[in-house]
Amino acid sequence: MIHLRMSGDLVIRTGKIRAEKHDRLLLHLSGNKTLAFNDTRKFGRVWLTDQPEKILSKLGPEPLEKDFTARWLFENLHTRKRQLKPLLLDQSFIAGLAIFIQMNACISQNFIRLHYRIPSS
Repeated sequence: MIHLRMSGDLVIRTGKIRAEKHDRLLLHLSGNKTLAFNDTRKFGRVWLTDQPEKILSKLGPEPLEKDFTARWLFENLHTRKRQLKPLLLDQSFIAGLAIFIQMNACISQNFIRLHYRIPSS
């Protein structure tokens, strides 16, 4: 299982390759190909596990799940005493919100008019 975080990427390279400066993992594949996990800032993570639920169970709900509703968001925002931006970036609160998405939600005139430093409650 791989989480790229903010700066990681996966690249398939062909032929005999050398590890590049920021390669953190090289997986040699068939057909003379290599999958490289490259992460300049070392934010990304790689897990070799046969129990992914142990990792995934720590994540909050996905915004596209049917149980993720405006009511759920309202109720859960009001039970937290954190600034809005760090809370929305917390993957244990809501999984998968990118910085771009949550910042646009905070400043969009059509969605909400909240400053990202205000408390969530």
